Amino acid sequence: MLTPVLFLLVMTSSISKSRSIDLPTYYCKYAVVCLYNNTPYNITYNIQWGNGAWKSWTLYPGETMRHWYTYETGDNCTSPNLSIEFDFDTTSRVQNNSYALVRYQSSSNDCSDAKHYEFQCTSSNCYYIDLYSTN
Repeated sequence: MLTPVLFLLVMTSSISKSRSIDLPTYYCKYAVVCLYNNTPYNITYNIQWGNGAWKSWTLYPGETMRHWYTYETGDNCTSPNLSIEFDFDTTSRVQNNSYALVRYQSSSNDCSDAKHYEFQCTSSNCYYIDLYSTN
């Protein structure tokens, strides 16, 4: 009786070793964020990667914008911080919110594997907007 159990353990051990060798390794190429505008307003915002220059973008109602950083090598999956700044007051006053955004690592720079954020109204009259994580 001990022999079949021992044989089964040896067989299971060799199967699991061969499976772990066959698993693909993850290759990261991009840090990706996608922003969606779920408000009735055009939203102008600024993006900054690390200590680089701020760049201005406009996102129209119902549109999605993606931002990505290309890693230097596929085995070094680190990217500079990503900051966003936007006017959260839709009246004539200018009041800015600033956030550090989480980015998702991906092998493509599309929105399928990206970290998603959505601009939404924070009041029933939509005088104020904010940015929310949606995944």
